[in-house]
Amino acid sequence: GLADPLLWIRKTPRMVRFCAKNTLWSVPVMKYFIRNSGAVQVYRAVEHGDTAKDLNTQVFAKVIEALKEGDCLGFAPEGVSRFLPYIEQPFKTGLARIAIEAVQQANAAGDPTFSVALVPVGLIYTHREKFRSDVCMRYLPPIRVDAALLERH
Repeated sequence: GLADPLLWIRKTPRMVRFCAKNTLWSVPVMKYFIRNSGAVQVYRAVEHGDTAKDLNTQVFAKVIEALKEGDCLGFAPEGVSRFLPYIEQPFKTGLARIAIEAVQQANAAGDPTFSVALVPVGLIYTHREKFRSDVCMRYLPPIRVDAALLERH
């Protein structure tokens, strides 16, 4: 939903840019908030079919450049809440691929110390179906993706 990114933006001490499905850019009121938030459009196969992969190649390039510039990017890679019946679904790999590619590009450009910190953020609502429910937001220790990690794996 849209509440999670708004909460992250409000409670994170630095500017967070999100990737958001491109259809949100055409929602009358929402498009103004999204455009001004620095969000990056992501094209989903659900709406764009086979062209989504090609369109997202450009998105990956924008996101990787933002990481190399030191921007803080927020991702909700699963795109949905995880409830017990869905907890065993495989995780998506896009975020890991972006981090690895950013490190590889920076290293190839002569910056062997460049790294990406992946900071998992957990959100737990006491009553997820109720507006303004109490929420617990927890930042977990960062997972550092750097040249040393890539060499080990």
